[in-house]
Amino acid sequence: IDEGGEITLDDRSVRARPDGTLDVTLGDHVYPGLAAIEDQGDRGDTYDADVLDDAASAIQLTSVHVTRRRSAHGVWALHVTRRFTVPSGLEGDRARRCAERADMRLEVEAELVPGTQRVDLRVLLHNAARDHRLRLRFPTGAHNDQFEAASTFDTMQRATALPSGAGWRQPPPATFPHKGFVIANGLV
Repeated sequence: IDEGGEITLDDRSVRARPDGTLDVTLGDHVYPGLAAIEDQGDRGDTYDADVLDDAASAIQLTSVHVTRRRSAHGVWALHVTRRFTVPSGLEGDRARRCAERADMRLEVEAELVPGTQRVDLRVLLHNAARDHRLRLRFPTGAHNDQFEAASTFDTMQRATALPSGAGWRQPPPATFPHKGFVIANGLV
């Protein structure tokens, strides 16, 4: 165990950036900036998100700590702990987030296992804030019009373009939760 910021096994590697995001290399392909975090205030109800346009200023990174370990079986792990503060909730009128801050800790561990051709991630979040939507971002590095996502008992083809929403009571959602995995541009 040490404080190294990179692990490599065969043609795979994971490197922690100073902001705690990960650059992952799989063969000749590099996926930069994986596991970035986005935080937005959410004043929605039980069924719909109604996010505030405040992602750029709401979240503040306070620390990043990286450890690296190699097991006796040759498994490499890179553990990144990021601490953030975010607004603790919404103001009473639910039109904006309050000035009070809450602590949040995000732990991401990347693992390289001999005999596999992938990078496994484990994510643990300690969240003390209310009324917000958190998303981990995994940029694939290329535009795509369709992707696959796990759903109940199936894998669905989804389009990145939104339906027009003409005649809808509510606008169509731009994001969807997934039930296990999303596949886009070779990244799962």
